[in-house]
Amino acid sequence: MHYLGPVAVWHDGGVDRPVVSLVPSEGQRATITGLHGRPQPVGVICSLATGRHRELLTESAPTLQAYARRHGWDIVLSCESLTTRPPSWAKVALITELMASYEMVFWIDADAIIVDLERDVLAEAGADADADIWFARHRQERDPDATVLNAGIILARSSPFARGLFDAMWHETEFIDHNWWENAALLHLLGYSLETPFAQVRESPWHDRVGELDLAWNSVPGYCESPQPAINHHARSDHDNFDRRLASMASDRRAVIERWPAEFGYPANAGQRTHEFVEVPHDTSAGGQPSLDDALRWISFRSSSRSIRRSASSSEGWPPADVSWGTSTNSCVRWPALAG
Repeated sequence: MHYLGPVAVWHDGGVDRPVVSLVPSEGQRATITGLHGRPQPVGVICSLATGRHRELLTESAPTLQAYARRHGWDIVLSCESLTTRPPSWAKVALITELMASYEMVFWIDADAIIVDLERDVLAEAGADADADIWFARHRQERDPDATVLNAGIILARSSPFARGLFDAMWHETEFIDHNWWENAALLHLLGYSLETPFAQVRESPWHDRVGELDLAWNSVPGYCESPQPAINHHARSDHDNFDRRLASMASDRRAVIERWPAEFGYPANAGQRTHEFVEVPHDTSAGGQPSLDDALRWISFRSSSRSIRRSASSSEGWPPADVSWGTSTNSCVRWPALAG
């Protein structure tokens, strides 16, 4: 299944036009290039989700695309199982792989969403010119004076140092099933205690080239918040209530679209609707990429209230340019049905 969403609609001369962003099928990967129109990207934004966590990535993906377009990044979104370890470890594998092709890699957890399109993470990290990898720090509720580097958001330069650090993290096998997973491995390598107050208890050769991102780049609502977040990381609030977590991310997405409608393909002051998803059957063995006409007809067939009207201009930009598609037979395009 090719999972396209969330798909919203704006009205253009009486015609409802879909605006899409891509999240790949389970087991697949989407590589999105050329959004920024530059000869070369500044780097790659990447994220990964499997199972139901793909729904979280679906909420964040439009903001990743808008940010990439504005600031010059490519995007890799993976729904692959890259390791038999707990899923959080997969980021180490994916970042390491992408450093072979990109100068900078910007990892964003699937439950994190960009909420400020104007701030430039590279410009802010540039103040720490000696660093090769950057993390934000989170204070700990049991000890307000304790702060811990959090690996939910990572900016890494493709350098021997960064590649060596990720390789060392991977080989810290005693932390495979730790409740902080790769984050525990990172802290241990940097010489930090994993007991409160999480102090640095020994010198580490890995510490010198680690920079610090402002909390705004890894702001956790309801727990460790920045007054002016660039990324909201829904890793703590409502962590055990998936639906609330998803709703919080959807609320963030809507707020970002409302603030920067043109970055998402909307005209200013465009009305928006809420949608539910339907699956559009599509046999990729017959022709490769899915048809917008098929998707629109299926939406019209399934919609209980009204259909999306087709116009000659509604196919502009479809299929999304420079997107790698899976090739499994009898996959589906997943589009929204109008909810009301």
